[in-house]
Amino acid sequence: MKKNKRSDGGFTLIELMIAVAIIGILASIAYPVYKNYTLKAKESEAKINLGSIYDMSLMWSSENDGYPVVPPSLSTVPLGARVSWKMDTDGQKKFAAMGFVPSGPTYYSYQIAKMGVAGTQISPDVSFQGLSFPRHTEVIIAAAGDLDANSNNSEWVYATTAPGSTTATDPTTGTTTTTQDTSPFTGSTITEGKNFLKVNSEY
Repeated sequence: MKKNKRSDGGFTLIELMIAVAIIGILASIAYPVYKNYTLKAKESEAKINLGSIYDMSLMWSSENDGYPVVPPSLSTVPLGARVSWKMDTDGQKKFAAMGFVPSGPTYYSYQIAKMGVAGTQISPDVSFQGLSFPRHTEVIIAAAGDLDANSNNSEWVYATTAPGSTTATDPTTGTTTTTQDTSPFTGSTITEGKNFLKVNSEY
């Protein structure tokens, strides 16, 4: 009796199904990792540009006795693709006037949301995007972009603070107490410096 033999170089249906299943498992593991990697790479734009905007706003404040208030650079939040600056919005024009123009299209829309005089305090405490900032916040710069067009924005805030404290007097005892204002980012005592905060993430 002759036995059926597999043709040289061929695969059985079971072998093909096993190979497809393995490829599917590997893809299901690899794709989320790849997606998060690309989102993190896109987010690097926000941190770089927010730092550049701060540097330009600091020079502006030294000449104009205060940071500028700049509306969003784009009329809508970019959806998964870079958008070119055509100097057709008030925000882009104001950014250009203070010396900031990105080197190319951006995944994010940028704005300077609050103003203060460098080295002084804003009073009272300020709020932005649901966050409470201490009264010694000098400037709040924000970035927002929908990196993968899923209606969930990636949002970053860059804030600088000057050393600040709050003095209160007990009306009963007359005792005066001075406490350091605290950072909205870490909850620790603020020192002069710059702070990044990711408000909302897409991954």
